[in-house]
Amino acid sequence: RGFREIHTVLKRYEEEEGNAVQKIILSGGGAQLRGILPYIQDMLSCSTVLADPFAKVAYPAFLEDTLKDAGPSFTVAVGAALRGFSTNT
Repeated sequence: RGFREIHTVLKRYEEEEGNAVQKIILSGGGAQLRGILPYIQDMLSCSTVLADPFAKVAYPAFLEDTLKDAGPSFTVAVGAALRGFSTNT
C-alpha cells in the first residue's frame, strides 16, 4: 500500500510541476533492506540509489567500505554535522 501511495504522489508532482522525477535516493536503516532498491525501482519505474552522505567528506581510505555500507543510516547525522560548516547559516 505504501509504495502505491508514493507512486501516486510522484505522478501528481510530475503532472502539477511538469517535471519528471529523475532519481529516488533512499536513506535510513530501511534503505539497506535486501532487495529494496530493485523492488522500488521496478515498482516506481524510476532510478533508485542509496544515499551516500559521506560523498563530500574526507576520510581515510581504509574506512571507505565501512562508510559505504553504513552511509544510509547516517544521512541525517552527517547532514546535521555538516550544517555547522555551512556559510549560509
